[in-house]
Amino acid sequence: MTPKEKAKELVEKAKKASSYQYQEYAGAHYTWFEHDIDTLRLIALITVDEILKSFGTLTNGNVFYTTFNAIEYYKEVKQEIINL
Repeated sequence: MTPKEKAKELVEKAKKASSYQYQEYAGAHYTWFEHDIDTLRLIALITVDEILKSFGTLTNGNVFYTTFNAIEYYKEVKQEIINL
């Protein structure tokens, strides 16, 4: 998956996760709430930042190394999210 495709996927997942349905108590009316694109991009950027922060961290006394390619990939994903 290209960084651009991954960026779009993360924004779409943010949209699905942050949208919710509201049903009126007395009737069958449904209202969908959706964040604007800037909020969705912010959610996706937070996700990528958390992924980047997790690379090379200590967990249960073990050091986990991440390849340079993975780090660069997610930096590119972050830039693509900003460009959306």
